[in-house]
Amino acid sequence: MNTSSLHHFRQARAAISFPISRTITHAITHALLATLGLSAACAAQATVITFDGLIGLAEPLPPAYTEGDFTVTPTGGNWLQAQTFGAPVPSVYVADFHGAPFGGLSVTGPGLFTFDALDLAPGLSAAGYEVRGYKGGLQQFSLSGNELNTGAFHTLLSPSRLAIDTLSIDVSGAGPGSINVDNIQVSAVPEPQAWSLALVGLAMAGLAARRHGHLNGRHKG
Repeated sequence: MNTSSLHHFRQARAAISFPISRTITHAITHALLATLGLSAACAAQATVITFDGLIGLAEPLPPAYTEGDFTVTPTGGNWLQAQTFGAPVPSVYVADFHGAPFGGLSVTGPGLFTFDALDLAPGLSAAGYEVRGYKGGLQQFSLSGNELNTGAFHTLLSPSRLAIDTLSIDVSGAGPGSINVDNIQVSAVPEPQAWSLALVGLAMAGLAARRHGHLNGRHKG
């Protein structure tokens, strides 16, 4: 092959390989960006119910209080809004200064979620608690115990990472006093289709990279 022919061959090969390489590179870039975007969306699902939307002072907790995508519903006891005590304020509480306070809360979301933690603070007397997670009406886990009156909030950590659709929180005092609840932390479980799309994105990136390597090999040959 003479110099002129070799020059034309190289130009022709460049004209073919550059657009293919650019197209493959763009495909890989878009696939990876889509995958990273979905992964970030799937990972950033944690919600802390801080009760910051409550502005009443010792007023009843609404029948359904929504924060983010989650709803807190009183299921027992006389729950009130606390604007002078919280971690930080506000929080919610039940109180009985003649008998023993008791109360129940239910937390639900738009789909499945996990329970991470909550803050609990008994006042004047010790308090017992039971936190249960349900899925389809079946109990998935239970966390129970007693907290002393220390004048401060204590964080209860979840014993399980099982996905649930309902979180039940029950508290009861050992004597006259109050029980405050704050910072209920839950994490939404990503929908299966979100993970499927992320896997498809990874597969597309791998296929594009493999095809790019194969084409390069053919051109070199």
